[in-house]
Amino acid sequence: MLEQLLLNTRIHLLFFARNRLLMAFGVVMLLLFCMTFLPMLLLETSSDRFNTLRAITSQMSGYALVFVATLGLFAVSSHLRNRNVKLVLTKPCLPEIWLASIFLSASLVAAAIYALWALVAASLSWAWDIPWQWGFVFVALDGACCALIQMALLTCLATAFHPVVAVLIALFFNEGIFYQLKYLVAGAVAADAKPWLVVASVACDTLYMMMPMVHPLSNRTEAVHATLRVSGSDWLNLVGVLGYTALITAFFFVASDYLLRRKSLA
Repeated sequence: MLEQLLLNTRIHLLFFARNRLLMAFGVVMLLLFCMTFLPMLLLETSSDRFNTLRAITSQMSGYALVFVATLGLFAVSSHLRNRNVKLVLTKPCLPEIWLASIFLSASLVAAAIYALWALVAASLSWAWDIPWQWGFVFVALDGACCALIQMALLTCLATAFHPVVAVLIALFFNEGIFYQLKYLVAGAVAADAKPWLVVASVACDTLYMMMPMVHPLSNRTEAVHATLRVSGSDWLNLVGVLGYTALITAFFFVASDYLLRRKSLA
């Protein structure tokens, strides 16, 4: 079983490296980052280098999140569309092994990308004589967790829907949308408590509680993202983020396995 997992993981890593669509997407992400990165370097001043560095690392984290989140989507949708999954699973190879290799390979790519992120941040910090902050490590780990949650969600959706539909569901049915919607409805209920508004408010609250947190404990970690200063309690919050990431990723893995087993692969 371990041998199959490692073999499938290596195959998926090769798939990520050779898939033209994924590589094109990565190049576009890199170009978009450079378009925002270069102006920051040209406009930075010695008195504002810390804010420039923070802005650059924030941009890097955002683009890395988008790229990592799509890895599972590309892997699952490509194999399902080309009907390669049936060949793999009839070797035999358990669906759990095949899915686990996707999650593991995406996690390895995420680790490499965010390690590079931390290296770039450290290099800029050294070049600009900015004291090293442990917040760089904290933000990198926090960003990697967010990326893995998004990856697990899109992988699960890709086993049930067309990749375009999966992306649209992730964009328009998430905790942020329902958070805004529930407060909008709550304001309407406060002004005029009509029965249908009360029902809508309960429905919005219920759906909001059911949505996975894309950025867990963001209200407790936002100060670190702003100042890059880390205290002991912040590391405890990061442990909570890591625990939630492991839990929700396991949930989406089980859900993906269930959906894959029910899917016609012929």
